[in-house]
Amino acid sequence: MSETSFTVALAEWASRSKQGWRNTVFERARHAMTDGFSSMVAGAGDKGTALLRAVATPYGQGSVTIIGSSRQAPALWAGLVNGYASHAVEMDDNFHPGLAHATASIAPAIWALGEEIGASGSDVIDAYIVGTEVMARVGLGIGLAHSAKGWHPTSTIGSIAAAAACGRLLKLDEHAMANAISIACSMSAGSKAQFGTMTKPLHPGLAAKSGILAARLAQGGIEASHTIIEGEKGFGDLYAGDTPPDWSAGMRDGEPLALEQWGLAVKLYPCCGSTHRIVDCVLALRDDYGFSAEDVESVETIVGYNNMKNLPFDRPRNEMEARFSMQYCVAVALLYGRLMISDFTKAGVERDKVQTLLPLTTVLAHPRDSDSADPAKRLPHTAKIRLKDGRVLERSTQWAKGTIHNPFDDADRAAKFTSCCSGFFSEEELGVVKGKLDRFENLTDIGKLMMHLRIDIGSSKN
Repeated sequence: MSETSFTVALAEWASRSKQGWRNTVFERARHAMTDGFSSMVAGAGDKGTALLRAVATPYGQGSVTIIGSSRQAPALWAGLVNGYASHAVEMDDNFHPGLAHATASIAPAIWALGEEIGASGSDVIDAYIVGTEVMARVGLGIGLAHSAKGWHPTSTIGSIAAAAACGRLLKLDEHAMANAISIACSMSAGSKAQFGTMTKPLHPGLAAKSGILAARLAQGGIEASHTIIEGEKGFGDLYAGDTPPDWSAGMRDGEPLALEQWGLAVKLYPCCGSTHRIVDCVLALRDDYGFSAEDVESVETIVGYNNMKNLPFDRPRNEMEARFSMQYCVAVALLYGRLMISDFTKAGVERDKVQTLLPLTTVLAHPRDSDSADPAKRLPHTAKIRLKDGRVLERSTQWAKGTIHNPFDDADRAAKFTSCCSGFFSEEELGVVKGKLDRFENLTDIGKLMMHLRIDIGSSKN
């Protein structure tokens, strides 16, 4: 990287870095294509996705697939809807160094733009790798203060990452890439106050749309500040919160890339990632000791400070709030020994058995200053279950299932894909789609995959 401003250095890396990524990086990116695709399909019938499709489709015909519709649209609108669907049921991955949901904000942008320009699968994977690295470097630089302030990085940093990924797909030079990144900063928004509402999954859709638009504007010659991230009144000044950002880590050259060093946190459960380590602990204790929900007197959980702030709903009223409720997720885990997409409906939330268990769970937090953008430096999460017979069972873990330290295997990935997609495709077509995803890098045109999503569907929610 050049010894220059962070914005320009980021743009130089994003435009000049060569393909030929390490095998670990490439494989994780390819797996992300499959996981992101299945998460998007799982959200295709969500009520919010259906409403957004209805809003977006009148904005004009195009050549790009909107999931769940036979009508195609311009890339901007397809990216918006598909980004929403990717995040609608909270099955999409987390990316700890980027503080965000990486695939939900980056992949729908490059899938849509890629379909519009006829990009190959290998070019889309390359763009995804660049987008995640940009997300990580901005996320690590601005630090947890950004998220703690109330910003939702999936939308804010996600817009910047999606712009870089789209710029890479358009083969922008470093000057235009800097403009794309800078323009995206002017579209960066999204508050955590939207957690538990339909607008929360809109955030990655907005990031995808902003990324496409920013890259296209830069391609068209629109100029912007080349010190927008680190400069006075720039992204860092306005968005960092109480702790000044440190952009030095993002100025580095070479390996390892963030996908190799930190990987992605792939989701096993359709709820906020801040609940996952506790759910893992509760299910493990349930399996090890064979108790039932009726045997439980109380559940004490200890999580990271920012994780606690992500879970404000101790008495969720609907499925949107339930995804951000530790009390609900623990209750379902205790009762049924799993958490599934079907558990997150209004009727599911209103189940008497679940409601009875909600008051049993308390959420405590580690000290605020113990949190770190580096997941390896974070304290473990702990579940302490007190049974009515007086026994106290305790389990801690630092790594949720789906992280690189506790990874999915091929069987886990296949099971998640089938669970998310089987209601959308016939068994025969499911096999065809899975085959294309397994050989994603061999696709000569990303549209050959996306065309399978052009089916008119409604909403699965009541």
